Amino acid sequence: MLLSIIVIVLKRSWIGVQYFKKTLKVVTFLMYFNFFYMFIFGALVFKIYMPQPTGLNYDVSKFKETSAYSQYAYLMEDRLEAFNLRLALIEAAEESIAISYYAVHNDISKDIFYGALLKAADKGVEVEFIIDGFIEGGVFSDHEAIRTLNAHDNITIRYYEPINLFKIYAMQNRLHDKLIIIDNHYAVIGGRNIGNRYYFDMDNPEDETMDRDVLIFGDSKIEAVEAMREYYDELFSSAYSGDIKENFNETVHDYFINTYNDYTKNLDLEQLMNHVHNQAILVEQITFLRSPLTRLHKQPIIFNTLLELSKDYDEVILQSPYFVLNDELSSILRGFSTENITILTNSMHT
Repeated sequence: MLLSIIVIVLKRSWIGVQYFKKTLKVVTFLMYFNFFYMFIFGALVFKIYMPQPTGLNYDVSKFKETSAYSQYAYLMEDRLEAFNLRLALIEAAEESIAISYYAVHNDISKDIFYGALLKAADKGVEVEFIIDGFIEGGVFSDHEAIRTLNAHDNITIRYYEPINLFKIYAMQNRLHDKLIIIDNHYAVIGGRNIGNRYYFDMDNPEDETMDRDVLIFGDSKIEAVEAMREYYDELFSSAYSGDIKENFNETVHDYFINTYNDYTKNLDLEQLMNHVHNQAILVEQITFLRSPLTRLHKQPIIFNTLLELSKDYDEVILQSPYFVLNDELSSILRGFSTENITILTNSMHT
């Protein structure tokens, strides 16, 4: 009897070892497969320069024409003013708000900003908000906040290129736009996301990010804002943009509204708007350029357009929060005259 028990135990142990070895082989295979899959389709594929065709192009001769309408530009230099002016524009909205951001940090600036959007939506303004799906659609994002906003009848939020393991190549297709379009009349474009580091003085100055935005508007219609809105509508309704779940949380909703009201109770946002109108610069022409909505490599539409435009000018100033050059863009950049081009950026990667 004892011998039989020993034999059975040994047999079961042997089976267990064999099962463990087979499981280990499967896990090892999956790990190698996953590594090569991500390496090939997430990195190596970008070494093959095959930009997708696009019908997007610009006639630079139109850039030099003086607009028939009065149009203005206001540089948003000061960090705190840049945040408050965003709130003032949202507060002034009567019909529509269209917003695009790469990231919204989980801090007090987010809470105030979301409160502004909810307050606008509560009074009937239609709000559309598209945000990068890798950064804000990830595990550590504040999904409850996003879903609470999206549950509002007047707010629609979408993720751009949400994480999809079956489209690993799409993970490189990120949304770095930072746009706010108010009533198709005002537009803010620049380098700031929503986060304390962009707007407020912090305990750790090394975490602060110095940046710049520009507000554009006109006495009547302004073609650059119309072009931004056309691009935004294409982006928002594209196949790369995905809907998100709705899950209304009344406590979260009320918290955002109260946080916004507490922050703005001592601010005169109407006066800030008047200041902007008085200080804005009357300009002859404003043109909005953008890249085509394609995955993988894009046609270098913006760089080629700027190169063609620069040939007629003695001085060219380019500003971008990030300046990332591949071989193709480096080749185009060498076409500029080194005597007449200045590049201002927060981060240079070559």
